[in-house]
Amino acid sequence: MANSQFSFIQFSSIIAEECDIALPISNATDLSFFFDDIDTVQYTTKDGTVLGSATFTVDASFIFAKLTGSLHGSLLVGDCFRLKVVDKSAGIWYSNLFRIQAADQTSVLKYYCDEAQFDFDYSIANSYNQLRLPIRIYEPQYPQKENVYIDTMGNRTVLFSKVDVEYLLETEYIPKEWHERLIIALSHDYVLIDGVAMTKTEEYKINWDEYIDTDCNTRLTKGATKLQQNITYRNSNCG
Repeated sequence: MANSQFSFIQFSSIIAEECDIALPISNATDLSFFFDDIDTVQYTTKDGTVLGSATFTVDASFIFAKLTGSLHGSLLVGDCFRLKVVDKSAGIWYSNLFRIQAADQTSVLKYYCDEAQFDFDYSIANSYNQLRLPIRIYEPQYPQKENVYIDTMGNRTVLFSKVDVEYLLETEYIPKEWHERLIIALSHDYVLIDGVAMTKTEEYKINWDEYIDTDCNTRLTKGATKLQQNITYRNSNCG
């Protein structure tokens, strides 16, 4: 079994500790991930009791998987569950926790590169990472750059104008490991948030001064950065 340290979805041969912070999910199709020699995928309770089989597609090398269909029918908003993966050698692996949340409380993050990077084998055709995260994208700003010519009479002519679409991304309170993995995710060649292509334009910063400590002494903090939509409006009057 090989699982990138930069993956939000981590697998272990034992059930993770009770203090595991659950990743949000709304639909089965929110999840795509990498895992060696995938044979079957099942939904389980947080203690590993099998609820039923998950429907999924897997590439020809049995490494890249996408969940399809619906979450198990017994799971409701607020419920936690895990994925149980059985590999081709009959090895059993359990994911970290997921908690079902309303879609409007989170955003879908999809990211990938043109080639293998960050321990993810993106050389597999049409492969990518995807999941939901507790991140919020605020209403855009429109930073502008202009080159204006002023003639001897004081008349102004715009020679060139460029307008970008810039957003502020802010997380909810999340553990340090999620910040690290989000920084890596946003450093990929292609990043889409709720289906919109974005590029990180500013250093990702964590506010260590404002935090929440869980009952298990896990410190949760917020992070933020700026993103630009991959579109620029231009006006040129230079002929």
